[in-house]
Amino acid sequence: MRRHLALVDSMRSVVALLITLSHGMIVLSSHGFFPIVSEGRTGGVDFFFTLSGFLIFYVYQGQLGAGALNARSFLRKRFMRIYPLVWFFTALSIPVLLAFPGIGSPHDRELGVIIKSFLLIPQQESPVLGALWSLSHVVLFYLVFSTAIAHKRLGLVLMVAWAALLVMGIVTTQTVCAGFCDSSVALAFLMSAFNLDFLVGCLLAWLVRTQRGLPAWLGPVLLTAGGVAYVFGWSAGMGLDRLGVFATYLAGASCLLLGCAVIDLHRSVKVPRLVTELSNASYAIIVINLPVIVAVTKLAVWLFPAQREHGWALLALAVVCAGVGGVLVSRWLEPQLRRQTEAALDAASSVMGRWCHRWRSRAANDVG
Repeated sequence: MRRHLALVDSMRSVVALLITLSHGMIVLSSHGFFPIVSEGRTGGVDFFFTLSGFLIFYVYQGQLGAGALNARSFLRKRFMRIYPLVWFFTALSIPVLLAFPGIGSPHDRELGVIIKSFLLIPQQESPVLGALWSLSHVVLFYLVFSTAIAHKRLGLVLMVAWAALLVMGIVTTQTVCAGFCDSSVALAFLMSAFNLDFLVGCLLAWLVRTQRGLPAWLGPVLLTAGGVAYVFGWSAGMGLDRLGVFATYLAGASCLLLGCAVIDLHRSVKVPRLVTELSNASYAIIVINLPVIVAVTKLAVWLFPAQREHGWALLALAVVCAGVGGVLVSRWLEPQLRRQTEAALDAASSVMGRWCHRWRSRAANDVG
């Protein structure tokens, strides 16, 4: 039977914190509060993707091969988790971008970029809400995993083949994306090494579900190794190339997740309520943290135009505001948006069903 992994689940709060810190350092450094931060990599995205793959495989392994209807139900449930908030905050940001040309980039006002941002279609430019590029990879993973729910053997073969191609591309080109992808956005997206994070997470979940003899002492050892990998990534990241940073964080995320899972399997872990709240709000925090950080930074620059010595305090304030905002959105706004979106989709489906029925009836009468 599948056991609830409370410690693993609580890692969603760590993911949200790492991503928020990354965006905070980038935004604040661009306004002179910190030295220039190269890409602001804190390993949050790698942890996010690996954890997503782990949780999805761990929860849905029993449904592999359950059929097309179950795959459709899976996709609807997952998409209802993602798209309503994306649509709401993307739509909310467009009037702000149009009213204040100094905010964002010029391409944020292009119609093609806006449409792709709403649909989370990968593109050359960043989406309107720049932090949401990662959700395009999440959607791709959900689509691939749904094939395993529809047809187990086909889906698993597809996932293994995809992982093999990604590893081959990394080994042969020594980059996070195979060299032939430079001329194609679609190929660069499909062959991005970030996609390997999800598949490694699936592999870790399979190990946890199938290997019953993992010793208790392995948990703390793996947690220590994962922590060391992340500290190394933070301290040496500026001196590593992108592939080195990616490999360091993937190894660290894998050790952290597997270590947490081993501890969960051997004893019941009580997670503090604050951590649970942040874990439940992790997706909302990922969606809203960058606009919140930008707003806090712009306000600080406006109020104190000549002061740049309080960068760390401002970063802490931005992280707290993003966390509180994410919890509020998760508790009150997200459920309402989801209900309204589901009602709208059901109504549209009903209308389409009636239209298709009338069209078939009319076609049958014409043939008769």
